[in-house]
Amino acid sequence: MNENLAHLAFKSENTLGRALPPEEDRDFSLYDWMDPYDIDKIKLDYSKAIRRLRGKTQVLSGSKNMHTRDRLIHSIEVMALSGQTGHKLKLNVLLLIASALCHDFGHVILGHLGEAFIAERLDDNFRHEKFVIFVLEMIERDGKGLNLSYEILHAIRYHSRGSGKMTKSGQTLEDDLLMYCDKLSYIFSDFNDIMRINFPGLTVPDELNKLGGNQTERLYKCARALCFESIEKQAISFEDSEEARYFKVVRDFMYDEVYHKIDRSHLKDMLNRIFDFFERYYKNPRLSALTMALMSEEGAYTLNGLIGNFSDNFIMNKLKDEAQFAIAEFLPSIPKWAELDFCNPDRFLDKKNFGKVPKLELFSR
Repeated sequence: MNENLAHLAFKSENTLGRALPPEEDRDFSLYDWMDPYDIDKIKLDYSKAIRRLRGKTQVLSGSKNMHTRDRLIHSIEVMALSGQTGHKLKLNVLLLIASALCHDFGHVILGHLGEAFIAERLDDNFRHEKFVIFVLEMIERDGKGLNLSYEILHAIRYHSRGSGKMTKSGQTLEDDLLMYCDKLSYIFSDFNDIMRINFPGLTVPDELNKLGGNQTERLYKCARALCFESIEKQAISFEDSEEARYFKVVRDFMYDEVYHKIDRSHLKDMLNRIFDFFERYYKNPRLSALTMALMSEEGAYTLNGLIGNFSDNFIMNKLKDEAQFAIAEFLPSIPKWAELDFCNPDRFLDKKNFGKVPKLELFSR
């Protein structure tokens, strides 16, 4: 029996490539001496999107405790676990690391609450795993995009399962491993953070402690089981082991008893105040939604404090100050971006279109 999955790993030389030709990519000088996914990692490291993850809600909003995870720390943790398990399985670690780093770049202010709010106000299927493609390929670098490899974009488009069944994508083993590493990372980390606030009424299932007495032990006991089961099945799998069964119980517990029961009513009020403010200015829900989606969370809290205390014109002028608000850099371009379909990247990611049909055409409404 094979002792790893090296023979099934995605080979970098088989990449479908990028949407733009080399001569339109400012990183072209890296092409002839670096792996394409190493180039992608460099692009992501220096992106604006990674900086907006700082302070953005993972599970707890507005925490003053610096030890509570935000989206940036979560992304780093997923990147670490993806690289470690990928190395053990001998998969394409560079592809895994770059995909893991940017998998949540599409998250908006206040996490899943903000995502659901924008979807409701837009009356559209706004999802972070879809919006991230638009952010990376149509907004970064003054609208030119990062021009990432197809496999990175595909992996992040299909990483999310929410509370649903952890089905595999069937594209690459790296896609499937990223999906599992994301789930393992946030379930145990979110529990760790929830315990910091003495979350009321929790009856922790025995299965959690059967996986270990602390976060690291639980996480890597599951990661070990995932690796050994995957080697045995010669496919990414985390279903049959005792650890997988315990993890399912803990995951269901986190959704039923934590995620669905956190009181976020005051945050919904904040989202309504901000959206209504932008609606008074734009009188267009698509512009309001896209502006909200591109804000930093720090900027959103500051804006919320200004609304009602100053005139709308005064506040909009403040928002245009790049020294104070990250959104200021995007405001001039938001009207033209909002004309595009920022909720659905699937035509762009269709292999028959990717790199062959102009991006503007594929994101047109």
